[in-house]
Amino acid sequence: MALYARSVAMWMIWESGTKSLRKIGELFGGLDYAAVAQRIRRIRLSHDANAARKLKAKMLNV
Repeated sequence: MALYARSVAMWMIWESGTKSLRKIGELFGGLDYAAVAQRIRRIRLSHDANAARKLKAKMLNV
């Protein structure tokens, strides 16, 4: 769960547009920018999948 929380925090910083991937990696213990990008991508995919599931459930309940 801690890894997921850190990934969400990275995603939130990235979405705010205030820090580069490299800087975010430095803030989280010296991670490589590619590792940060991978975690952000996974969070985005997870959020997209959850949104799609919610929409399908809503359509089925109508």
